[in-house]
Amino acid sequence: MKFETFINEISPKNTFQVSISWNKIRETIKCKSSIISSSFLTGSYSRSTKIDPIDDLDIFFNINFSNTQIENSNNWIKIFLTWDYNNHQLKNFCTYENYKYYVSPIQLINHIWKIIWETYATTNKHSRNWECYTVNLSSYSLTIDCVPYTWVRNEDYLLIPAWWNNLIWKKTNPKVDKEKIDELNSENNYNWKLKWIIKIIKYWNKNKNTSKIKSYTLECLIYYAIQEKCNKDMLYIDLLKNVLDYIYDNIKSYCNIIDLPQYDCIQYYVNKERINFKLLEFYKNLNISEEHTINYLKSN
Repeated sequence: MKFETFINEISPKNTFQVSISWNKIRETIKCKSSIISSSFLTGSYSRSTKIDPIDDLDIFFNINFSNTQIENSNNWIKIFLTWDYNNHQLKNFCTYENYKYYVSPIQLINHIWKIIWETYATTNKHSRNWECYTVNLSSYSLTIDCVPYTWVRNEDYLLIPAWWNNLIWKKTNPKVDKEKIDELNSENNYNWKLKWIIKIIKYWNKNKNTSKIKSYTLECLIYYAIQEKCNKDMLYIDLLKNVLDYIYDNIKSYCNIIDLPQYDCIQYYVNKERINFKLLEFYKNLNISEEHTINYLKSN
């Protein structure tokens, strides 16, 4: 088996059913909340870097932040109400501090979770997960990361909850994530190879790596590896080797890696020794052949 066949094998198959499911879920949530104006799908599914099966989705819910103002000091972004406090639609999602009503991202996350919990009897698992609330819908066989956000006027970013604080928001832009990966993946750059590399290494991370790297963190590592250590004329084997070299050299137990829009550092913890052992194992199998490498990846 060649890498091309393997990529087709591990790429998502149930995209049509998933699109029906997630559209139904987001419309249901929107209809049950007066503060949610719209939503969109983001994450690896929208970037076409997901591997089969599609069992998790990231949905961003646009909160109506009319009559609010951004307070930005020391890189800490807060949002407060500016008009008619008692009748403001976000008043019940605020924390009063220093004579201002600050919109609480955590309360908005909890609001979205509560709607899902009350609407879907099959919501059998849920947890706060960094800047989102993660719910599991067994009837759809889906885990959904629900993230409240607001666009910022005249800026190229949106704001989502900062996971470490009840009042702080942080910058992000999923559109930039997608554009950067699409551009590097394009025919003029890496001739459609980048997303293949991402999928192969994601498969390794899921099935062979014993200290998992978060999906988006892994995509950022691979993106920067391709930029810094590779050229577009390399074969897949050589691209994979160079990316593994980069991850091996740059992975740390506690680490920050800059996101693709370069707004924020992604903090993560991994077991460095365990990952490096598995990276070396992967690398040694690459030295033999494509078929041998694929058999290694698929082995129990």
